[in-house]
Amino acid sequence: MGKVKARDYYFDNFKAILILFVVLGHFLAPLQNKYHIVDVAVTYIYFFHMPAFVFVCGYFSKKNDWVKLVKTILIPYVVFQFVEAFLIAYVKQEPRVMRMMYPKFSLWFLLSLFIWRLIINQVARVKGIFIWAMLLALAAGFESTINSYLALSRTIVFFPFFVAGYQFNKDKFLHLCGKWKGKLIGSTVLISFGIACFFVIYRLPLSYLTYKAGYQKHAYGDKTVIIRLITICISFILIAAIAAVIPKRKHRFSYIGERTMTVYLLHSQVYLFLLHGTNIYERWETPYFILVVVAFAVGLVWVLASKPFDFLIKKIMSVPVERIIKEDKDNLKE
Repeated sequence: MGKVKARDYYFDNFKAILILFVVLGHFLAPLQNKYHIVDVAVTYIYFFHMPAFVFVCGYFSKKNDWVKLVKTILIPYVVFQFVEAFLIAYVKQEPRVMRMMYPKFSLWFLLSLFIWRLIINQVARVKGIFIWAMLLALAAGFESTINSYLALSRTIVFFPFFVAGYQFNKDKFLHLCGKWKGKLIGSTVLISFGIACFFVIYRLPLSYLTYKAGYQKHAYGDKTVIIRLITICISFILIAAIAAVIPKRKHRFSYIGERTMTVYLLHSQVYLFLLHGTNIYERWETPYFILVVVAFAVGLVWVLASKPFDFLIKKIMSVPVERIIKEDKDNLKE
């Protein structure tokens, strides 16, 4: 029998922390423009949470079998496109709108991830691919047709983070930055950026960080390319700072890193129900509600990372695609 591959607790911890901030960022976002501390927190989170998540996914994308990609990414995307379409139609009492090529809410990430993993082994051979990816990310904003269709805008703009993760040398990085000096510098960067967010950067609209549309949709027009370049560079600095302070040993929360896809897919349903199916964000006009939201987000991550929910998502990802393809081939031969 083959040996069971040991868990990489460094990346388990990395992913566990990131998924917590993804969930927290989503649940805090509706409270923006009501409380200064929320504006600061959401802006801070959006600068790094998805860029870092894409970066980590790039690291684990060395081997890409298209059948496995269909099972683990494309099928869950299709399933949850239907789920979210029915959910939103039900809670908002509106006609159901199903547009498979326009990802709903956070599902853009699955479609983008499928595309990235499908092409990365080929495009990674291109000399200077990271520079080309950066130039493409900046140039995409000038074209208005590159938008949310097939998540093209985000697929292109977040691609440099994926490429960087694909090329990331963990051992070399931790040798240089994983010791106490690196952790000190990383912590200093994270704290300094938090202070900058508190006083200045919180004013930046989230639309500049989600990369859903071109420059024409922003107040500065084509000059937004400068803002995009700056925000991408800041995100890379934050990723490096976070990577430096992530613990390398197993912790009680490390197991969550194995189940981030489960949490990512399911937390959206809870969020969309609370946002569109209740008036909880309007009723609780009190600063204490911020603490309730934070506690709820942390608890939700813990619950959704439990075995029953993970089993459910694993079942969705275990559709026998290979057998279906084989049967189709056999039928064609007949």
